[in-house]
Amino acid sequence: MTISTALFDGLLEVADAEKFRHALCFGVGRAKGFGCGLLTVAPIKDNLSAESSE
Repeated sequence: MTISTALFDGLLEVADAEKFRHALCFGVGRAKGFGCGLLTVAPIKDNLSAESSE
């Protein structure tokens, strides 16, 4: 068996919060049982908000 992995780096816009929450909690794809399909997300710093609060 061969499992291929991919790493994506970019911005995400969530259109359906409930589907996103499910994917975040349960993973995505068919190789979840092998440790693949987990998501790591982090908020981005909004440059406009940071400048206006200074």
